[in-house]
Amino acid sequence: MHCSYRSSRPYWKATARMRSREAGRFRYIGGNVKSRFTLDMSAALEARKSLLDAKKMGWPEFRRVWIALLQQTVQAYGACGRARQKPLTESEAAERVDRAYAGFADHRAAADAWRMRFRVSRQKALEGPPPQKRRRGPRRSPEEVEETRAARAALRARRCAERAARLLDRERRRLIRASLAVETAIHEAAREEEARARAALMQRRRSDLLRKRERWRWMRDPSRTTEELLHGPPL
Repeated sequence: MHCSYRSSRPYWKATARMRSREAGRFRYIGGNVKSRFTLDMSAALEARKSLLDAKKMGWPEFRRVWIALLQQTVQAYGACGRARQKPLTESEAAERVDRAYAGFADHRAAADAWRMRFRVSRQKALEGPPPQKRRRGPRRSPEEVEETRAARAALRARRCAERAARLLDRERRRLIRASLAVETAIHEAAREEEARARAALMQRRRSDLLRKRERWRWMRDPSRTTEELLHGPPL
């Protein structure tokens, strides 16, 4: 069953789903079969029941019932859109049904081929010889067993040594990166300290130069008083 709410009231249509994966039950169509839209749910259920009953009798009976359903006049009061379509004539309904049946021919052919392959493979499996148990090889001597154990132990030891070497190499690279980071930090700190010392030295030289200029101006100033002369030049 299918229900739609495109109008003010829900309208129904009977749907017999006949997809390719259900070809065993619907091998004569292979697709979806739909009746006309209706607002009467009981009419949709009756249409679905008639389709399912006709399916059991084969394609000719199913085709006749489907064509008859497409010609029925359904209750469409208060519906809109596709729910208000006029019933099909017998020729139009037959054309639509035959076109749908022909359109799903590839699906039916693929389903039939799959069923045939499945039946053939199943028949071959039933007619073939029974599966034999797996045979074990000859028993090995104690010397061969010991050699195998020694080889496996040597392989495990070699793998452990290789893993230890990889871990040591990884730790060595980590220590190298850490030492490089420390050296870089030390160099950065030294450069910053050198820059600060250079800035302080330049500031001190600038201050000394300003003081010398002020003293030179004071010594060449003719407007100096006796008190200023006794006090001395500015420091």
